[in-house]
Amino acid sequence: MVIDIIENTELSSKKQGFLKGLEVNDNGTINLDFEKLKISFRNSFDDFIEENETSEEEPDYSITDWHYGFMCIHVNLFNMNLFKDNFLEKINSIIDENGECAFQFECYENDDVFRGDCGIKKDCLYATKKFHDSNLLSFIMKK
Repeated sequence: MVIDIIENTELSSKKQGFLKGLEVNDNGTINLDFEKLKISFRNSFDDFIEENETSEEEPDYSITDWHYGFMCIHVNLFNMNLFKDNFLEKINSIIDENGECAFQFECYENDDVFRGDCGIKKDCLYATKKFHDSNLLSFIMKK
Protein backbone atom coordinates (compact mmCIF):
# COMPACT_ATOMS: atom_id res chain seq x y z
CA MET A 1 0.00 0.00 0.00
CA VAL A 2 1.45 3.34 -1.10
CA ILE A 3 0.80 6.16 1.39
CA ASP A 4 0.82 9.83 0.37
CA ILE A 5 0.59 12.43 3.15
CA ILE A 6 -0.90 15.64 1.78
CA GLU A 7 0.31 18.84 3.42
CA ASN A 8 -2.86 20.76 2.59
CA THR A 9 -5.63 20.80 5.17
CA GLU A 10 -8.19 19.10 2.93
CA LEU A 11 -7.97 16.23 0.51
CA SER A 12 -10.24 18.09 -1.90
CA SER A 13 -7.46 20.59 -2.57
CA LYS A 14 -5.53 17.72 -4.16
CA LYS A 15 -8.51 16.16 -5.92
CA GLN A 16 -6.90 16.51 -9.30
CA GLY A 17 -4.17 14.08 -8.23
CA PHE A 18 -6.30 11.84 -6.05
CA LEU A 19 -9.15 11.46 -8.52
CA LYS A 20 -7.14 11.65 -11.74
CA GLY A 21 -8.38 9.00 -14.13
CA LEU A 22 -11.68 8.52 -12.31
CA GLU A 23 -13.63 11.14 -14.25
CA VAL A 24 -16.87 9.73 -15.62
CA ASN A 25 -18.88 10.56 -18.69
CA ASP A 26 -22.62 10.24 -18.33
CA ASN A 27 -23.14 7.35 -20.73
CA GLY A 28 -26.46 6.38 -19.21
CA THR A 29 -25.02 3.77 -16.85
CA ILE A 30 -22.99 5.97 -14.50
CA ASN A 31 -25.77 6.28 -11.94
CA LEU A 32 -26.23 2.50 -11.91
CA ASP A 33 -22.48 1.96 -11.54
CA PHE A 34 -22.36 4.52 -8.73
CA GLU A 35 -25.29 2.84 -6.93
CA LYS A 36 -23.63 -0.56 -7.32
CA LEU A 37 -20.47 0.85 -5.74
CA LYS A 38 -22.46 2.23 -2.79
CA ILE A 39 -24.22 -1.12 -2.33
CA SER A 40 -20.86 -2.92 -2.32
CA PHE A 41 -19.66 -0.57 0.43
CA ARG A 42 -22.82 -1.05 2.49
CA ASN A 43 -22.62 -4.84 2.17
CA SER A 44 -18.96 -4.89 3.20
CA PHE A 45 -19.69 -2.85 6.32
CA ASP A 46 -23.15 -4.16 7.15
CA ASP A 47 -22.39 -4.20 10.90
CA PHE A 48 -22.41 -0.40 10.81
CA ILE A 49 -25.39 1.94 10.66
CA GLU A 50 -25.84 4.31 7.75
CA GLU A 51 -27.33 7.72 8.52
CA ASN A 52 -30.36 7.37 6.26
CA GLU A 53 -31.45 4.05 7.73
CA THR A 54 -34.38 4.10 10.11
CA SER A 55 -32.81 3.32 13.45
CA GLU A 56 -32.85 4.78 16.91
CA GLU A 57 -29.09 4.24 17.16
CA GLU A 58 -26.54 6.89 16.26
CA PRO A 59 -25.27 6.53 12.68
CA ASP A 60 -21.72 5.34 12.02
CA TYR A 61 -21.46 6.90 8.56
CA SER A 62 -23.29 8.65 5.75
CA ILE A 63 -22.75 8.43 1.99
CA THR A 64 -23.28 11.29 -0.43
CA ASP A 65 -26.01 10.85 -3.01
CA TRP A 66 -24.07 12.06 -6.03
CA HIS A 67 -20.80 11.27 -7.83
CA TYR A 68 -19.85 14.85 -8.81
CA GLY A 69 -18.38 13.57 -12.08
CA PHE A 70 -15.99 11.07 -10.47
CA MET A 71 -16.32 7.37 -9.70
CA CYS A 72 -15.69 8.11 -6.03
CA ILE A 73 -17.87 7.43 -3.00
CA HIS A 74 -17.70 10.20 -0.42
CA VAL A 75 -18.28 8.90 3.12
CA ASN A 76 -18.73 11.02 6.24
CA LEU A 77 -17.46 8.78 9.02
CA PHE A 78 -18.65 9.21 12.62
CA ASN A 79 -17.41 5.89 14.07
CA MET A 80 -13.69 5.21 13.65
CA ASN A 81 -14.29 1.54 14.48
CA LEU A 82 -15.19 1.15 10.81
CA PHE A 83 -11.42 1.32 10.21
CA LYS A 84 -10.92 -1.94 12.15
CA ASP A 85 -11.11 -5.52 10.94
CA ASN A 86 -9.17 -5.45 7.66
CA PHE A 87 -10.64 -2.15 6.51
CA LEU A 88 -8.13 -1.57 3.70
CA GLU A 89 -8.50 -5.12 2.44
CA LYS A 90 -12.28 -4.68 2.31
CA ILE A 91 -11.98 -1.40 0.39
CA ASN A 92 -9.50 -2.91 -2.07
CA SER A 93 -11.85 -5.86 -2.57
CA ILE A 94 -14.69 -3.45 -3.41
CA ILE A 95 -12.42 -1.66 -5.87
CA ASP A 96 -11.49 -5.00 -7.47
CA GLU A 97 -15.19 -5.87 -7.85
CA ASN A 98 -16.20 -2.51 -9.30
CA GLY A 99 -13.24 -1.47 -11.45
CA GLU A 100 -11.57 1.92 -11.37
CA CYS A 101 -13.06 3.79 -8.41
CA ALA A 102 -12.09 5.44 -5.14
CA PHE A 103 -13.36 6.32 -1.70
CA GLN A 104 -12.98 9.53 0.25
CA PHE A 105 -13.56 9.52 4.01
CA GLU A 106 -14.17 12.67 6.06
CA CYS A 107 -13.77 11.70 9.70
CA TYR A 108 -15.66 13.36 12.54
CA GLU A 109 -15.67 12.96 16.28
CA ASN A 110 -18.99 13.47 18.03
CA ASP A 111 -20.55 14.22 14.62
CA ASP A 112 -19.07 17.70 14.42
CA VAL A 113 -15.34 17.82 15.21
CA PHE A 114 -13.42 17.30 11.96
CA ARG A 115 -10.44 14.94 12.50
CA GLY A 116 -9.16 14.79 8.95
CA ASP A 117 -9.81 13.01 5.68
CA CYS A 118 -8.29 10.36 3.51
CA GLY A 119 -8.79 8.96 0.05
CA ILE A 120 -8.28 5.40 -1.10
CA LYS A 121 -7.67 4.13 -4.61
CA LYS A 122 -6.39 0.67 -5.54
CA ASP A 123 -3.40 -0.01 -3.25
CA CYS A 124 -2.93 3.71 -2.53
CA LEU A 125 -3.93 5.77 0.51
CA TYR A 126 -3.95 9.56 0.43
CA ALA A 127 -4.13 11.15 3.88
CA THR A 128 -4.17 14.77 4.94
CA LYS A 129 -1.72 15.94 7.57
CA LYS A 130 -4.67 16.46 9.92
CA PHE A 131 -5.74 12.83 9.39
CA HIS A 132 -2.17 11.73 10.17
CA ASP A 133 -1.84 14.05 13.20
CA SER A 134 -5.15 12.75 14.60
CA ASN A 135 -3.57 9.27 14.79
CA LEU A 136 -6.11 8.01 12.27
CA LEU A 137 -3.42 6.88 9.85
CA SER A 138 -1.95 4.46 12.39
CA PHE A 139 -5.48 3.35 13.30
CA ILE A 140 -6.42 2.62 9.68
CA MET A 141 -3.21 0.65 9.06
CA LYS A 142 -3.92 -1.81 11.90
CA LYS A 143 -5.48 -5.10 10.94
